[in-house]
Amino acid sequence: MTIDELACLHPYLFHVTTPGAWASIRQHGLLSTKRLLVLFEVEADLQQKLQTSRRDTAVPLHHAQHGDVVLNDNQPLTEKALSHCLDDGLTPGQWLTMLNERVFFWPDEAGLASMINAKMNRNRTREVLATGKSC
Repeated sequence: MTIDELACLHPYLFHVTTPGAWASIRQHGLLSTKRLLVLFEVEADLQQKLQTSRRDTAVPLHHAQHGDVVLNDNQPLTEKALSHCLDDGLTPGQWLTMLNERVFFWPDEAGLASMINAKMNRNRTREVLATGKSC
């Protein structure tokens, strides 16, 4: 499947973010947690912890030049549950590192609505970025 075929199959992509994030995204691009930690010059030990461990709560970051961003929590995950479903020797910390190297999109409004309306998200204010490509 080519990129164009995939885009025609899913002509819209949705990204959920915290309110106010658009200015930073417009300036720096849509960055993974790993890239945000580097951009915001977070100390190496804290970078390691934030990338390899579950975040119970959102983590705000501030940088004198780049402003403010928020790293989302990983509430739905538990390291114990991950340890039971990972294979080939992959550890929860390694899996979380891979997770934090990516940016996530919903390919349809049904999946987006399911995530936004999930019990843990109902009282959270979120902004949704959408992009589309016509075929």
